[in-house]
Amino acid sequence: LIQLNAEILRRLPSIAHIAAANKAVSTIRDAVTSQARIIDDLLDVARIRTGKLKLKTEPLDFTAILQGIHAVVLSEQPACSVALELPADGLALFIEGDSTRLEQVIWNLLNNAMKFSPAGSVIRLVLSHADDQLSLRVIDQGIGLSAGSLEHIFDLFSQATPASGSHTREGLGIGLSLVRQLVEAHGGSVQAQSAGIGQGCTFTVSLPLSAAGRRPSAVPAEVDYAGRLSGIHVLLVDDSPEVLEVMQQLLEMECAEVSAFNDPRQALQAAGDSTYDIILSDIGMPVMDGHALIKALRGLRHLQHTPAIALTGYGASADQHKSRQSGFDRHLNKPVGYDDLVEAIEALHGSVPY
Repeated sequence: LIQLNAEILRRLPSIAHIAAANKAVSTIRDAVTSQARIIDDLLDVARIRTGKLKLKTEPLDFTAILQGIHAVVLSEQPACSVALELPADGLALFIEGDSTRLEQVIWNLLNNAMKFSPAGSVIRLVLSHADDQLSLRVIDQGIGLSAGSLEHIFDLFSQATPASGSHTREGLGIGLSLVRQLVEAHGGSVQAQSAGIGQGCTFTVSLPLSAAGRRPSAVPAEVDYAGRLSGIHVLLVDDSPEVLEVMQQLLEMECAEVSAFNDPRQALQAAGDSTYDIILSDIGMPVMDGHALIKALRGLRHLQHTPAIALTGYGASADQHKSRQSGFDRHLNKPVGYDDLVEAIEALHGSVPY
């Protein structure tokens, strides 16, 4: 709800021309994103420790993943320069992995490097391979680590000793612990090296190459996201009137036609003689939850194949599997990123390949 209201403010013309208001909105959005990341990381650590984290592995071009992240970093114009160095042979490096989790590893290491590096310095992402292993080194020129800190830097809630009295370590000591556990879940390893305080750090991730080996990298196709929902009729269901109102406003800003209901039973009744292009439904609702609603909607002949997206705060693999079994096509975790939501609707509606 905080994030969605911030998106509303960000799009108001009266706010766009007020610098202080723009800064406040940006701060709110960044804080929500940061809080969500901390919670997600803690949940992931808990899932790994209890054996409940399931990796969705498939053959992946690690080079392409790294190039995609590097492109995003450059578009955001960070305070530090980020240089990408790929193997001279130009071969794609294929591994068996979970793309979401591997992106999580790279982002955590990269964000860590940018957090502790001075503005204007260079962070290098160096990818290499030898025999049946690939190696990614994240090299920064930041505040560095002492020998004592290197021994515990991957421990949960462990933070390195500040380099000086004027510099404090930010964060909770979760990200690097998660990096190690995710890398090891992929059969790899991660190490930290530093010549000492003030001399930067190098984090090295090693992962086994898949049986597919190394082959030329395909040129990724360019996808044009229009970012508009004109002509799309959305059935929106959420038991929270506040969330429902904000989401309806945001979707209508993209020219979607929205039929919104905070009572799933009313939504089901209205759907009896109405057609929709997309169904958006919360899962955790009283009386009739999202699973029961989508099963009932699928019982209507004209809505049997209408694309449906589940919106929920429950993001474990088992929850996503249950959503699929109930009849949803996609599962988006709250807080839902506005761009992620619009792109998911476009993809399911056929505007872009899914």
